[in-house]
Amino acid sequence: MKKRKQCITLFLLLVLFITACSNDDNVDIDQLAGEWGIINNDPNIPIDFSKWYLFRPDNVCIMYYNSFLDTNSKKDSCIYIVSKDGRLLTIYNRNKYVEQWKITNLNSSKMMWKSLSAINGFSNEELVRSTHRD
Repeated sequence: MKKRKQCITLFLLLVLFITACSNDDNVDIDQLAGEWGIINNDPNIPIDFSKWYLFRPDNVCIMYYNSFLDTNSKKDSCIYIVSKDGRLLTIYNRNKYVEQWKITNLNSSKMMWKSLSAINGFSNEELVRSTHRD
């Protein structure tokens, strides 16, 4: 009888742990629209916001790039598609694949995503709301 109570207790704790670790509520895809700047978390590079994304509700994404070796900024207008579950974001430019991201956290002020593209080195990036202007 004691062993059965221990098994039931262990099972309930396991269920509670799995439920508590679920991150389904960490992505509020309705917060995607707007401008996001990438935060640099590398202490050896003291510059933030070398790349910005402007996600418009009409599925247009405008990407802004700053080159610190060139004073001219670059701007690309692209199309983005979000998966049904709101966690996968794919960007296309002129019907060609550009990059793909798995959104792991998104709220009104911060977004975390992981690159699924070799071009971005499969990196994790943190973005914050931005007010970048041309």
